[in-house]
Amino acid sequence: MKKIAKYILSYYSKLEQPISNSQLQKILYFCWIDYYKAERKYLFNEPFIAWTLGPIVKSVYYEYCSNGGFPIFEPDVQCPDRLNKAVIDATLKKYIGWSLNGLLEELRRTNSAWSEVFYSRGSGAVIPFELIIQFQFKLLT
Repeated sequence: MKKIAKYILSYYSKLEQPISNSQLQKILYFCWIDYYKAERKYLFNEPFIAWTLGPIVKSVYYEYCSNGGFPIFEPDVQCPDRLNKAVIDATLKKYIGWSLNGLLEELRRTNSAWSEVFYSRGSGAVIPFELIIQFQFKLLT
């Protein structure tokens, strides 16, 4: 999981568009969704947690929380071999230059598994992958 986060941070650092931990969390969520849509496989197995400002992956959040809202620079990190890099890169390309507010708006633009869990179970609840998939396929039809 952390290797994927480091790859994402490295991707944006190389483009001189580093992102914050909060931005990383939203982009991880969008990457997970897009990866599942393309590959019908989970990008990673660590669950998302519903927090006030969107979904987070706890291990990644705590890895970078000391950066606060500042951009995180990561040296050149390769995408893990077992993953389809093209699918991940396509998602990352979509969000180049997006602000945290823009990512939050995108997250809230439609009903999502995050909002369903956050508003029904509260902050700190796990967002089941099955619910993410259900919401995304409902949006696709």
